[in-house]
Amino acid sequence: GTTAAGATPAGTTAARAAPAGTTAAATTAAGTTAAATTAAAGATTAAATTAAAGATTVTIVDVPPSFPPKIIHPFNYVVPPQTFCKPGGDKSCAQSSCLAILNTQYCLASNTTCPDGMYWIYPEDKSLEPTRMYCDMNTDGGGWMLAITLAAGDVPKPTIREWDPQPDNQPGDVRKSGMFKGSLKGFTNVKEEIGGGVNTAYGKDLTQEQMNQIRLQYAWRDRMTDKQTNKQTLAQRPSCRTDFLAWDNEPEIAGCCKDTSEISCSSVDDKFVGWAMNPRNYPCYGGAGNPEKWKGADGKPMNPKGSSPCEAGESSVPNGSAWARVWIK
Repeated sequence: GTTAAGATPAGTTAARAAPAGTTAAATTAAGTTAAATTAAAGATTAAATTAAAGATTVTIVDVPPSFPPKIIHPFNYVVPPQTFCKPGGDKSCAQSSCLAILNTQYCLASNTTCPDGMYWIYPEDKSLEPTRMYCDMNTDGGGWMLAITLAAGDVPKPTIREWDPQPDNQPGDVRKSGMFKGSLKGFTNVKEEIGGGVNTAYGKDLTQEQMNQIRLQYAWRDRMTDKQTNKQTLAQRPSCRTDFLAWDNEPEIAGCCKDTSEISCSSVDDKFVGWAMNPRNYPCYGGAGNPEKWKGADGKPMNPKGSSPCEAGESSVPNGSAWARVWIK
């Protein structure tokens, strides 16, 4: 319903259709100017430029609306195309978390605009430079950032400082070990998958200190005592449940640990790593800790790798067949 009119040779006019709700007008006599205005708010912009004498080019640029919409002065002679920055799409558009990205107007507009994948994350307190992290935008309500990954063939590092700062960057089986080392300010929920995803534990509405305690559990030397608070982290671990969406219907597991004949929840030991311990009443945990604690009856090293297989009735010793990972939001 709208037209763009422009003079071609002197005194002659030509009309072309423009996107609905947009008006573009241009005149082309030598040395004249072109003016364009946008009509429908946030819809389409029209850009017009003057070319050589006697010829004008009118360009209609169809771009997503900006958030918030940009105001273009109606008397500009040349109206540049609008630019749009996809949340988390590049370093300059980094967001504080995957959930923050998911809650932007851009992502809320369609469930296909922000799929699972890599996004730029900039911690809330700016403690770390923007970095690309993997986000799960669909599972358990979406907005989960992959924070810790332990590959089946790897062994956990004794301290957080020694962990690789970049976790794995894809779904499915974990191929690379790493740990997000930025501030956990603003993150309140956690999901831990152990035994290659056989068992999952969730924490909800946690404090920043509790989130830090969970991260500490993956460094077997650090997990014994938090150097900042001088507290035994095993005694401070938050409770968990085994379902996130049906939270109120799930029983709470104190300390995210259940006693078994092999593992005692009350003991403080660097033999294991991970937050959840035996969440389903049989030996199952994130991985092996201090290698000195892993020796066979003959005194030879067992060389455990990866996560506990978490198979009821089978040996819980990490044998390189299972991975573990931790998501936060």
